[in-house]
Amino acid sequence: MPPRARISFSATLLSLAFLLFPFSFALQVTFRSELLGATPYLFIALSLIFAIISNQNNIFATHRRRLSTNDMLVISVFISSFCIILSQIVFDNVSFLESARSIIIFVSPIWIYIFVSSNKSTDDINAILFSIVISSLIVAVFWIIETYTKSVLGHINWFELQTFDYIKYRNNYDDSGVNASVIAPYYRAYGLQDRYTTTGAIVAIGSLAVITIWSKIRFELKISVLLFTILILYLGMATLSLITFVILVPFVAVLLRNFRKIPQTIAQTALLAAIILPAALLVLKFIPVTNQLLDFSKGVANVQVSYVTNVDGTSAAISWFEIFRDAGYNYVSYFADHPWRALFGEGFTNTTTGIQKGSDVALFEFFATYGIVWVALFMLFALRSAWAALVVIYRNHTGKIRTAELTFGLVSIAFILMTLIHYNTLFNKSVFALLFLGLGVIERNLRLGSHRDQNSEISDDN
Repeated sequence: MPPRARISFSATLLSLAFLLFPFSFALQVTFRSELLGATPYLFIALSLIFAIISNQNNIFATHRRRLSTNDMLVISVFISSFCIILSQIVFDNVSFLESARSIIIFVSPIWIYIFVSSNKSTDDINAILFSIVISSLIVAVFWIIETYTKSVLGHINWFELQTFDYIKYRNNYDDSGVNASVIAPYYRAYGLQDRYTTTGAIVAIGSLAVITIWSKIRFELKISVLLFTILILYLGMATLSLITFVILVPFVAVLLRNFRKIPQTIAQTALLAAIILPAALLVLKFIPVTNQLLDFSKGVANVQVSYVTNVDGTSAAISWFEIFRDAGYNYVSYFADHPWRALFGEGFTNTTTGIQKGSDVALFEFFATYGIVWVALFMLFALRSAWAALVVIYRNHTGKIRTAELTFGLVSIAFILMTLIHYNTLFNKSVFALLFLGLGVIERNLRLGSHRDQNSEISDDN
C-alpha cells in the first residue's frame, strides 16, 4: 500500500490559488469586479502568512544558502517591477489603485517561487500540479464546447456577450474600440480567458503537469498525453499555442530520456504521432459533431497558412511578415523618441508615449514594458539556469520524478517565452504565476544536482 500523501497547509492554499487562476477572468467578467478576479492572490497571501507563522520547511532560516542564478533572476524581476511601477506613478500619473493592481499581479507571485524552491516535499509540489491539471481540464472542456457552439453553430453565449461588455467597461471603450471577434459568430472561441492563445497555454501546460505528477508511467503514455493535447489545441485552433507545443514535444521526449538514445527517442515519438493522431482524427471524422469541428479547424488552418505565406503582402490575406515588420519599425521609432523608457522600461500600464499593450507582436511589448537593460539581465540569468538544468538532466543525477519536474519547469517557461513572438500570454495572471512555479521547480531540483546537496532530504521517495 503506498504511503499516504502529507500535504502542508501552505501548499494546500497555493493549490487553491492555482485551481482558481484560470477562472479569475471569468469571475471578473461575471461580476464586473477585479476584486473577485484577485481571489487567487488571497490564497497566495494566506499561504505566505501561514508560512511566516509556522516557518514551515525552514524557509526563512537565517542560514539560507548563497543566492543562486534563479534567485538572482527573481530578485531582478522584483526590483525592476517595483522601479517601473514607481516611475509610472511619478512620471505618468498612474493611479495608486492601478499601481497596486500591478504589484499584486507582477510581484506577489514571487512567493510561489520562494515556497516551491525551498520545499522538500514531493507531495506539496504534486498537490499544486494536480490543481493545475484539474483546472486545465475544465478549461479545455469548456473551450471545445464553446468552439463548437460559437465557431461551428454560430451561437454567441451569455459569457461571450458579458466578456465584450466587460472589456468596454474596464477600458472605457465604445463598441468601435473593442475587438469584436469575441462575439463574432463562426470565429475562434476564447474559452474562459481574454484570448484563445492564453486558453491554449493553460491547456498545454496542464498536460505537462499530468506527465510530471505521473512521472513513473511508461514513456509511450506520456507522449500520448502530449499528442492528445496537440489534438485539443488543433480543434480549438489556438494556432500559436499549437505550433509552439508541436515544436516542444520532441524536446520533452528527449529530456524525459535524459538525452539518452536521442535518434531512437525522436523516431519513437514520430512513430507514435504517426499512429495516434491519424487514428484519432479518423475516429473524430465519423462523429458528426467532431467532424464539424475538424472542418472548422481545417478552414482556420488554411487561413493561418495564407498569413504566413503572404510575405510580400500582395494577396488579400493579412501578412504576418508585414505585421512583424511594422511592429519593429514602431519599436525603433519608440526607442529613438524615448530612449530612457526603452532602456529601463515604461511599465505595465498603457501610457500616451508607450507601445500599446495587447499588440500583435508581444515581443516588442515585453521589451518596452521592462526595458532592454532588464530584459537582457533576465535572459542572461534564464539561459544560465536552463543550462544548469540541462546539465543535471544529462548527468542523470535525478530519478524519474526529478527529471519530470525539471522538464516541466524548462518546457513550460520555454512555451510562455516562445509565444511572445505573437500574442502576450506572459502578462496574463494565470500564466505569470505559472512562470514563477516553473522557476521554483527548476531551482528546487538544481539543488539535488549540486555536489553539496547530494545527500539532502530531497529524494524520489520523499
